[in-house]
Amino acid sequence: MKIGQNLSSIKKQPLKASPDSFEMDDSNSPDHPQGSLLKKPTDDQLLDRLNRTMESAIRHSCYNDAIFYADKILALSIHDSDQHIKAIYDLANAYYLNKEYMRCVQLIERHGNSINKICTFQYLYTEKFRILTAQALLGANNIEACINVLQKEVKEEDEVKNFENTVLEGEEYNYYKGLRHLILAKAYEAQENNKLAVENYKKALFNNCENFEAFERLVGNYLLTQEEREQLIQDLSFTQHNLWLKDYYISRIEGAIREDCEGSVIINTIEPSIQSPNVKNFCADEDEIGGSGAYYSHVSPPQIKDIGKTPEAKRITIDSYEGRNQREVQILEVLYNSKNSYIKIIEAEKYYNEQNVSKAYEIVKNLIEEDMYFFSAIPLYAAILIELNNVGDLYILAHNLVSSSPELAVSWFTVGAYYYLVKKYDVSRKYFEKANKFDKHFAASWIAFGHSYAASDESDQAMSAYRTAARLFPGCHLANQCIGMEYLRTNKLPTALISFEQAQKINSKDCLVYNEKGVVYYKEKNYKEAEKLFLIAHDLSTDENCKTYETILLNLGHCNRKMKKYEEAIRYYEECLSINNKNPSTYASLGYAYHLKKDFRQAMNCYNKANFLKSDDGFIKTLIDRVLEDLQEVSIEEIISGSSY
Repeated sequence: MKIGQNLSSIKKQPLKASPDSFEMDDSNSPDHPQGSLLKKPTDDQLLDRLNRTMESAIRHSCYNDAIFYADKILALSIHDSDQHIKAIYDLANAYYLNKEYMRCVQLIERHGNSINKICTFQYLYTEKFRILTAQALLGANNIEACINVLQKEVKEEDEVKNFENTVLEGEEYNYYKGLRHLILAKAYEAQENNKLAVENYKKALFNNCENFEAFERLVGNYLLTQEEREQLIQDLSFTQHNLWLKDYYISRIEGAIREDCEGSVIINTIEPSIQSPNVKNFCADEDEIGGSGAYYSHVSPPQIKDIGKTPEAKRITIDSYEGRNQREVQILEVLYNSKNSYIKIIEAEKYYNEQNVSKAYEIVKNLIEEDMYFFSAIPLYAAILIELNNVGDLYILAHNLVSSSPELAVSWFTVGAYYYLVKKYDVSRKYFEKANKFDKHFAASWIAFGHSYAASDESDQAMSAYRTAARLFPGCHLANQCIGMEYLRTNKLPTALISFEQAQKINSKDCLVYNEKGVVYYKEKNYKEAEKLFLIAHDLSTDENCKTYETILLNLGHCNRKMKKYEEAIRYYEECLSINNKNPSTYASLGYAYHLKKDFRQAMNCYNKANFLKSDDGFIKTLIDRVLEDLQEVSIEEIISGSSY
């Protein structure tokens, strides 16, 4: 007979043998030659075997297998027993891991009576089911239902506490309570209710300081100001076993959250992007001096403490901490001196925040080469590549991310960053907007979205994007800073100053905030106050080889020139030239300072250098004509003495 032919004639074998046949089969008898090899397992042994198989499937991410075996365990377990309740939870958890969220919720609801019957006075077990239900509802984007489940849970907790004065405490209880507040906070954040989200994230950390996701949400999503971040660390309770975590938290929040946004120069720029100043505006009527342009930026996490120290200095610092045992010191030393990605990215952020782009690039490039899917480093890496004008590497990065992870916002952010770098701002805007749709809490994408409008001189749309960013990320000062820059560009000085002061309240350690405020006071002709702010910015900018440092020096030179302190102005201009001797604007400014000092020979020399670097600039030629006219008025005695020539 062929395979598949007359299958209906084949009788199915019974699952259980008949009593007669069972009596005739003595294969399981000890006297049978194979009896010892064919013993039937007991029910408990079978369940243990199935449980091990299910747990192994979960460990190896074989969730369909886990669902299959968990379903069999549930069918074999005794109804309304502890074993039955555990089987329900295991199956629901397998559904959740397999992203079958509503199936998970449905299973728990279907067995609700059994769960309530067994778990009435087992609060932690009830907590597990409620948290799993809330997680599934959140995964299914059913936010209201998720909040309702967790709020109901809080009421039931109060009832349990009141029942015979039951005391709910302990590490396990605090863990689940912290987890509940974490889920509730994520639900409120999805509703853009930042106030309740922050409140619950804090509660999650207060109950369990090791709840890293809650900390990362507060810091990474810019939900706290600088003062609030510092207060949070003071309020958390750490033990001897997790003091190293406290140091990591401090490393994240101690430095200022700031972005590399090229500061506004006192004069107009050629284009609203990272460019050298236009010489035309240096010596014209400075009441008409324009504001800053829009610049690309990266929204970065806070910086680490003592990163620049030698290992010996670090060891001294670590040993000076109170309450540390030797094991704690060893953990800190290993972490701070290791190649751990979470530590190295903070180190890179510190260098980047100090405008030391080359050092930051070296660190982040090594991180990406080791793990190109370390997504926390991608926004910083993209910002550095833009700063270095590295089109090729940014294109490769964007291509790889979109190919491998098209569902992530950061992938489309890098595509937008690439088009921003090649000055296709309308195209970049589409990809930044797409990134925002994938993750509306991605701060870097919102700021870059505003920059794409500002770079196209579309101020109203840029302001709208920056205001949205300021609302979504109250702890990110860059949104207010960019709003101020837009007001400054349109010469709305009082409003610009308010925005810069708001940015300073959020982050008082960003040199660019003080530089922008200095520009406002400069344009208001309050040169003394402007100089104070530029000096603060100068002190906060540590890398002397960066564009920001050059910009601040240039502004200090302008300020001193306006106050007729020509020697000081010349000193600042010459320091600028020691950083970048290819900038015609600096030569023109230096020449103008010499011109005002009536040192016409030096002025002519500087003007000629500026003209050589930018021969098509008519204003430099005007300055040359002017100094030649002034030379004609110099007397022979002055020429002989060399006082003016």
